[in-house]
Amino acid sequence: MTPRITDEQVAALSLGAGRAELLEEIMATPVLDQPTRTDRDRRRSPWVPAAAAAAVTLVVGGAAWLGSRPEPRAVETPVAGGPEAPGGTGYRAVLTEPGWRVADLYDPGDGLGGSIAYERGDLRLEVHWYPAASYSSYVEDRDTDLGRPDEVDLLGRPSKLWSYDDQDFEVMRPAEDDHFLAVRGTGLSRPDFLRLLGGLRAVDEAGFADALGDDAVTPANSDRVVAEILADVPLPEGFEEPRLESAYFSRYQAIAETTGPVACAWARHYDRGMASGDPRAVDEATDAMVGSRHWASLREIAAEGGWAEALWELADAMADGDSGLQERFCGGIDL
Repeated sequence: MTPRITDEQVAALSLGAGRAELLEEIMATPVLDQPTRTDRDRRRSPWVPAAAAAAVTLVVGGAAWLGSRPEPRAVETPVAGGPEAPGGTGYRAVLTEPGWRVADLYDPGDGLGGSIAYERGDLRLEVHWYPAASYSSYVEDRDTDLGRPDEVDLLGRPSKLWSYDDQDFEVMRPAEDDHFLAVRGTGLSRPDFLRLLGGLRAVDEAGFADALGDDAVTPANSDRVVAEILADVPLPEGFEEPRLESAYFSRYQAIAETTGPVACAWARHYDRGMASGDPRAVDEATDAMVGSRHWASLREIAAEGGWAEALWELADAMADGDSGLQERFCGGIDL
């Protein structure tokens, strides 16, 4: 699997533009079995993760890791129905075409961007919303890599369309409500992609929540979901349970966001025990993380991506008596 930037890193970014570009990695389209297709290089902006409890950077082998997204298939519900004609207001957009399902979802609810991906068989449509300040740099990036765009309509506004190959297209809508939309379709011919754009509908937050399936994690159910995830997870003394609150996540992402801080808190507990010569603390942390192989939430997603394996590698390192695990696996972030 290819190491990916973690969602915790993205959530920790202090600059909206830098974070927006990293969001592309989270929702990166998988390489299809098309020998003619090549992935473009993406522009990178400097960024520095904030040292905060919510900003957990799980690192394996020196590379940030959240598995090979978008393999997780936790939100398996059909697309919710909507009006036949696109409409509505808001900086997010949802697909109203029948026959598609939500395959991945990421929006931490802080207004700095998010994504929703739809699939139908081998076809994929990704809808991203980014801060308006990064629009010009995105357009420049595509113009440099792909040449002059065509102009098409997206939700009633002239928008820019680029082609990566004959089954891979992206359109960007100018900024509105402090955000801009970028929509990418793979496995679709150009006419089919343009027709599918007509099935998008701009929505406010209430409309966005209504358009998600029951398996999505939303502000309405996040406390219950976190409680379910942590039901069989031992917590270090004094550890404050993660809260998702205003976030919209797939089940896989919610599990990663919830169990990541727990794992890194145990890594800190372990390191402190090793440094102070406290075998009880070392054993307590080791037992907790070795036991993570039986956590229901990690077993649930074990076959869907690399997150569970990353935590189990941390457990193995504890069992082997390694040192410096918080810095090694959690990017040195203080919890």
